[in-house]
Amino acid sequence: MRRMMIAATVMVMVGAASAQAIKTDSPGAALDALLAAVKTQDVAAIKKTLFIEAGQEGEVDAFLGLMRATDALQKSATAKFGAEQAKIFGAPTGAQIDARLAVLKDASVKIFDDTATMTIAGDEKAKVPAGTLTFRKVEGAWQVEAKSLFMLNDSRKSKLAKVLGELITAVGKEIDAGKFVTANEAGQSLRERSVAAALAVERATSQPAATQP
Repeated sequence: MRRMMIAATVMVMVGAASAQAIKTDSPGAALDALLAAVKTQDVAAIKKTLFIEAGQEGEVDAFLGLMRATDALQKSATAKFGAEQAKIFGAPTGAQIDARLAVLKDASVKIFDDTATMTIAGDEKAKVPAGTLTFRKVEGAWQVEAKSLFMLNDSRKSKLAKVLGELITAVGKEIDAGKFVTANEAGQSLRERSVAAALAVERATSQPAATQP
């Protein structure tokens, strides 16, 4: 869960990043490039900033789908209910984004040949969890390791991301269609359905595989 929080923190800190191309000649520059790509919601550009190992593509797509669904939901809620009511869906303010970026900028980085580790001290007030991100240098350019950002060693996380992305997309469409009178009503529906979805994924992934007679 902590790793998902780190990924979520990175994915929502898009307001302070430049959309221009960034030379990724250091781990910090690679993170800047990721933030810039997230700002434009350009999935292809985001993937270029990530080191994705064979077999991880589907899991990465699940997390990126969740990112885009969350952004679309925020826009739908703002258009329907106004920016003030839409705050319940968690979009950070400019000051919050700046505070979170400051925590990442202060993170320590250790480089070992073509790999690097960024240690994030965390800041409870800025809502940045402590943790680490790892990087890989490929043909002179640094990339954020997808398995580090999204915790791809736990298949439950990517399955949950896929389910939640689909659920958030559905709620966004319901907001557009006028199903909810207030943002609070939409938020309550999303929370209740998210809990049910998470429990369903937990049950499905914790059940032992059926054996053949």
